[in-house]
Amino acid sequence: MTALRSATVAALVLFAFPDDCEARIVWRTAAGRIVLRKNFISSSHANGYCIQSAAWTPDSQFFVFNLYSSGGHSPWHFPTWFFSRRTASVAPLQNYISDPVTGAKLSVSAPDIVEVTTTALPLGTHPPVRRRISLGQLHHGSRTGK
Repeated sequence: MTALRSATVAALVLFAFPDDCEARIVWRTAAGRIVLRKNFISSSHANGYCIQSAAWTPDSQFFVFNLYSSGGHSPWHFPTWFFSRRTASVAPLQNYISDPVTGAKLSVSAPDIVEVTTTALPLGTHPPVRRRISLGQLHHGSRTGK
């Protein structure tokens, strides 16, 4: 049981200021050791990113979250990132799929599926598409995600 607990990773969201939505995420083991940090805070507190939503996948292997611009830039775009427990790394989902995430709603399902809405660019030329993506398959080498 101790080994299982020490392998557990928790995500902690820290905000720049109480009235500010810009954040940094810190992943820690159950013992408190920092595994990784990712900062979305800008020096002006108007050009960073705020967390729209976040969730662990049901298999507990990935922490997935989407963002929106604190300054209101590109209000159609919700950059989506994921943390892998296996590799202790974080990556933008758009590195693996062809189209940007354009919907604010993010959902997860078993075992490692994230569901997002994407839209081909230029905007307005194609309808939005709801996509189900296996993060485990993406993170083990495939970069198509289609």
